[in-house]
Amino acid sequence: MYATLADMLARFSEDELVQLAQADDVVDTRLAERVATAIARVKPLIDGHVAAKYQIAGQPVPPLLTEISCDLARFALYRDTPPDAVKDARDQALKNLKDIAKGVIKLDQGEESLPAREGAVLVSRPPRVFGREAMEGF
Repeated sequence: MYATLADMLARFSEDELVQLAQADDVVDTRLAERVATAIARVKPLIDGHVAAKYQIAGQPVPPLLTEISCDLARFALYRDTPPDAVKDARDQALKNLKDIAKGVIKLDQGEESLPAREGAVLVSRPPRVFGREAMEGF
């Protein structure tokens, strides 16, 4: 999964999610179930776009994919006509997915760490110009 209920609650108002899930409050299991279902419904769409360029399995989820997943899941929670702001967020999320697939947007997958190498560091230098012998008597 690219997002969780906690991600959704961090991005959107608690009241909106409770109303969309037709739950009594945030601790109502219906809220968690419906949000999880909406997130699961958008996962294949994200996978289909991202798989063209990235290997995501086993990697930390990039923040952009969490944002996209939340926007698409929020749109999926609306049964009737969603507000224009929700439609616009969905449209932008879809545009971002297309740009990821084309390589226009690159996902941050962390730094690739190189393994440490064994061995000593060798440095060459020219011979000294000034030393004790050359400076003797000054």
